Amino acid sequence: MRSEIPKSALNQSCVKALYNSNLPLKFKNEGFKFVKRNLISDCNKVAPSCFKAHLLKTAEKFKINSDKVNNLFKSKIGFNGYYLDNEKLKKYHF
Repeated sequence: MRSEIPKSALNQSCVKALYNSNLPLKFKNEGFKFVKRNLISDCNKVAPSCFKAHLLKTAEKFKINSDKVNNLFKSKIGFNGYYLDNEKLKKYHF
């Protein structure tokens, strides 16, 4: 999964943080899927705030402590209670 992500996104600190974490592989793969489907076309990077919101929402499903995910990298969490995923606006609740 990680090999399908452009180098520009792999070099982002938020993506590196997930890759280097000791979180479960299934969780990491979900994160990499998010990155792949949410690359910003003009720079081939992912919006860290949307990425963080998605990871926190996914952590609930995997029963992972949200503090572990929240502390992976510095970023706001989404935008005013929402984040984009595959061009769809999703609501998060934390």
